[in-house]
Amino acid sequence: MKTSKKELSSEGKIQALNDTLERQVKPQPKSSMGLKNAEKIDPVLELKSPKQNNVKDKRKTKQTYKPPLYNQQRDPKTLRLPKIAPDACLLKNMTMPKSVYAKIKNSIGKQRAETGGMLLGDVTNYHIVDFVFDEQSDNTGVSYQPNTQFLNAVLDQHASEFIGIVHSHPKGVTSLSMQDLRAAWSNMTAPGNPLLTAYLMPLIQTSPDTGKFELIPYIVTCHPEGNGKVIVHTPKLILIEG
Repeated sequence: MKTSKKELSSEGKIQALNDTLERQVKPQPKSSMGLKNAEKIDPVLELKSPKQNNVKDKRKTKQTYKPPLYNQQRDPKTLRLPKIAPDACLLKNMTMPKSVYAKIKNSIGKQRAETGGMLLGDVTNYHIVDFVFDEQSDNTGVSYQPNTQFLNAVLDQHASEFIGIVHSHPKGVTSLSMQDLRAAWSNMTAPGNPLLTAYLMPLIQTSPDTGKFELIPYIVTCHPEGNGKVIVHTPKLILIEG
């Protein structure tokens, strides 16, 4: 079932947080991905310092994120009802055509962190069918600020649905941050995204930063308890012809 343009409210596809969110522990580089327009895509990202990632990353099949109490108090979005996650079989793999993988590699993968773009697909199976590089974003070495006007204009002309964001992290930062997960919750529960029950958020380690390209697949779903809690899934990347 596809989302018609009429189903998208004024809080539509790309959702934005108005406030810039900063880490509470210092000194650490700030990294945020906030959007400028009303709710369509809402990735607000903040990275952990690379200095904290000397320990080998131990990725679990599922991780539960529980926002601190102060976030629940000041962010009314955590009070939204959680979405029921799609069937478990849809969370085991992240599927995309080789051509889309190549587009990501030849854009995000060839630039230093941080850059990103929009993933398009079908919410009935969460297969990625296209990628739009955010060529008008505002970036620094530790932050990616999407250009929502640009992304939403592309999305409005596209037959596929918004199913997530892919972006690069600095060298060694291979896990989703607290702000990544807040963004995922915000997008999944946004009134303008009634059919979005999972949020694809693969991370990129770029060739200029690390010497090689790497795509690390993540899928985020709402925790049944709600209150801004999410579950992080680590699917297998499946590349198909096309």
